[in-house]
Amino acid sequence: MESAINSILDMHIEARQIAMECLIESKRFISKLSHFILQDYSRWLHRGHSKKEAWKITSVCVHRVFKSLHSERIVAKDILDQSDADFSTAKYLWATWKAHGIMVGYLRTRFYGLLP
Repeated sequence: MESAINSILDMHIEARQIAMECLIESKRFISKLSHFILQDYSRWLHRGHSKKEAWKITSVCVHRVFKSLHSERIVAKDILDQSDADFSTAKYLWATWKAHGIMVGYLRTRFYGLLP
């Protein structure tokens, strides 16, 4: 991803910087989510749940996370409009930043808190 960002946005320094920051934050989010999954699963096992039950409980929370992200990113699905690049770009940025806002909320609540 980094090489694609650098290659495509080579001449657009600010856009490249924004894309790299989004990529870094996305990687951080995935790392923290992975840690949460392992920790939450272990917590349910420790409380006496079977492996199957523990995974089911954990996966409900993880499903909620991905569903929240999807609901913000859906506005940019199939939005590419060759005749209006500014509109397409604005929609992609809007969806990306909304999704990043969701990620920040989940990180703040350690994946347990409910978002508004």
